[in-house]
Amino acid sequence: MKLLTIYSGSTDKSKSIYFRVLSVKRYSLFQIAFDLENISDNYDFPYVQITIGMKRLLGLVASIHRFGVYLDILGKTWYHNK
Repeated sequence: MKLLTIYSGSTDKSKSIYFRVLSVKRYSLFQIAFDLENISDNYDFPYVQITIGMKRLLGLVASIHRFGVYLDILGKTWYHNK
């Protein structure tokens, strides 16, 4: 069991930081990711998406232009260390 895990990653188009709180094997209590897109050709309208189910108790996605936030509560981990 890990109390806090932090990942960071980047691609050609974006940079991301992932936080995971209280993870056990492949599941975690709380996960959040922040994503910043480097290249934005067009303006994307802001949106919020709320999900229930699909290997998580509650999920939330919010995006405003180049910045995105992804949140999972009681869900399967996005990245798993083997």
